[in-house]
Amino acid sequence: MKKGFLFAVIAIVASFTSFANPVAVLEDNAEHYTQTENGYIVNFDLQATSDEYLDVTRRAEENSRLLTLTAVEDGINNYHCVLTINHQNHPEYVHKMMVALGITTLLYKEATHPIIYIVDILKSYE
Repeated sequence: MKKGFLFAVIAIVASFTSFANPVAVLEDNAEHYTQTENGYIVNFDLQATSDEYLDVTRRAEENSRLLTLTAVEDGINNYHCVLTINHQNHPEYVHKMMVALGITTLLYKEATHPIIYIVDILKSYE
């Protein structure tokens, strides 16, 4: 009986971790979001495992004609990032680039949201 219970717990934990994805952590600070004439600069923290981080940076490299992503490790599974988009300066395009990087979730004011919420956040600082 104990073995069956242990196996069930392990299976449940494994299923949760397989659905994990990188999370962009945005602060309520206008200085972190800069709309330029032909782009956007977004400062955020990325909560990600090392594999997720490598996937995000690989995707950034694949999209290097549209964006640059600089990241500095800032603790275990946390990276301070600066996303510079040099193609379009619309909040909707920032959302599109975040999705292209594989980021589908954000944390803002201690609440978790789908990444589309970044459009509302950026518009609130315009």
